[in-house]
Amino acid sequence: MTTEAILPARYQIRKLTTNELDWAKSIITHSNLYNSPIWSILYPDTPPGKVASQAYSMFKTLDYHHLHGINSGHSYGVFDTEYVFKHPSSAATGGKLHWDFTKTSATGPELLEQMDFPLVHVALGYDAFYPMDHSKLDEFVSFLPELGILFNTAEEQDPRDKNSEDKKPKVPGEVIIRSGTATRGGYEGLGLAKATAHWYMKEKAKEGFRLVQIDSAARAVDTIWGHPPEPFTAVVTNSFETLELEIEEEKEDQDGNKVKIKRKPFVPADLYCARTVVTLRE
Repeated sequence: MTTEAILPARYQIRKLTTNELDWAKSIITHSNLYNSPIWSILYPDTPPGKVASQAYSMFKTLDYHHLHGINSGHSYGVFDTEYVFKHPSSAATGGKLHWDFTKTSATGPELLEQMDFPLVHVALGYDAFYPMDHSKLDEFVSFLPELGILFNTAEEQDPRDKNSEDKKPKVPGEVIIRSGTATRGGYEGLGLAKATAHWYMKEKAKEGFRLVQIDSAARAVDTIWGHPPEPFTAVVTNSFETLELEIEEEKEDQDGNKVKIKRKPFVPADLYCARTVVTLRE
């Protein structure tokens, strides 16, 4: 039995608003490119400035993705109520992102230092009855094509009926899709992700939702969502190992002929990716 995790007293969970859009985007961006077990390996911080440029680009592509979750009313943030601002201008507005998008030589620690706001954990989600328009994610996916591969693989391997109410609910308020989660650097290891996940499950159960679906590429996330507190239950519908995943692509050879090639897009990142579905009620 999993014991329900509780946030330490200094932290508060609040619904994200558009006021925190840039803060949430910077946390997701920084966490993925500098701390992710996939992206930090596939996109190492070399030569100097490479990842900074990618961070700025990724940040700029996230508007639709994040706003879909924020505007749905099912995205939340964890705020540090004892946060000490580094700059007077940040304190004056309740927080501020100080990234200089022209400084491509910025390092990961420098970008983190410039994230001067009390938001420390992001939990994005939306009602599956109102799905994302994936055509509006093209720019984001073209920037991180492996992300598209992860999503497509999870969808293709999901054994559930694609027209079932678990996949395509007929009414709102049935299924939540968790669409992103990240903890800001310096706040890892405090149990924020676990406590927030458990709170999220309870909150959505109170609202009458039946299922929560989450895709992950991190063991810690799998463990949290795969072992929910009672009375909730979880099942991994499908999973794969990144080192074993092989895809087929069509490309042109030197003579202009289209040929099919196979490749393993995630080598050398060695990860277990899973789709987990938590049942909140029958």
